[in-house]
Order: sequence, then structure tokens, then C-alpha cells
Amino acid sequence: MGQRIYLFIIGLGLSLIGGFFMWLMVRSYINARKTRTWDEVPAMVLQAGVQERKIGEHVPTDYSATVLFGYEYGGRRLTSELITPRGTKWAKDREKAETQLLGIEVGEATSCWVNPDHMENAILKHDTKAAGYSIWFPSLIFIGGLGVMTGSIKKRRLS
Repeated sequence: MGQRIYLFIIGLGLSLIGGFFMWLMVRSYINARKTRTWDEVPAMVLQAGVQERKIGEHVPTDYSATVLFGYEYGGRRLTSELITPRGTKWAKDREKAETQLLGIEVGEATSCWVNPDHMENAILKHDTKAAGYSIWFPSLIFIGGLGVMTGSIKKRRLS
């Protein structure tokens, strides 16, 4: 009986972990796909560069890409600072921050995608949809956990 409870708990843990990561990946995929339905409009890059921050004396400097672009939508002139919907990440390496600015030049005419429900939200680049193509892995963990739970509940019959 103790073995069955132990296996059930292990299976439950695996299912919860797999299910949580499946949910995260589905959410990421849906958000990345949603921005592809936004309206594409012309934009002008007004500022682009790398921002630095130093949290403490003994902490290395962090770097992040910054951008400001202008666009016209719904008869209004607006600006945005978002490269991607999730914003930019801070990095310990300046080159990593600079790679987020590849293809973005000050004064360059480009395209941006505007959220029609919130026209203040506009992006220059879409997020990747890779999470949707990788969801199989946490699905295996989820299904495996369900299998362990099911196996721990079934009575074993001796032949």
C-alpha cells in the first residue's frame, strides 16, 4: 500500500510539473501568434542604443537594448519603446544587448505591428513561436505522470 501511495505522489508531481510547463508554452505560443494578427504600419526609428545599469559596487554592469520609434495609427501620432512584446532583457554582456538591435538603425524607415485594441502597444519584432513546436516534451512528462498515477491505482493481478 505504501508503494502505491509513493508512486501516486511521484506521478502527481510529474503531471503537475509537465502540465505547468505545457501551460507556459501554450501561453507563449498563443501570445506570439496573436501579434501576427496586429496591423502592420510604417514606422521611423527615432532612437536606438544600449542602456547600462549598475546595481551595486561589486555587481557587474548590466546592458539592455533601448529603442524609440514613431508611427501613425488611427489618425494619431504615437511612439513605442518595445522591440518585442515582452520588452528587452538585461544581459551581462554588451554584445548580447547589441544583437537585439540588429537591423534597427536610427532614422530608418521600417514597419511595426500595432495592437488594434491598444494602439499605444506597438512592436518592431515578433516573438518566436518555437514554444508551440516544443510542447511535445512537457506533454510526455505530463502523460508519463498520469501513467504512473494510473498504474499505482490499478490492482495487480497475479497469474
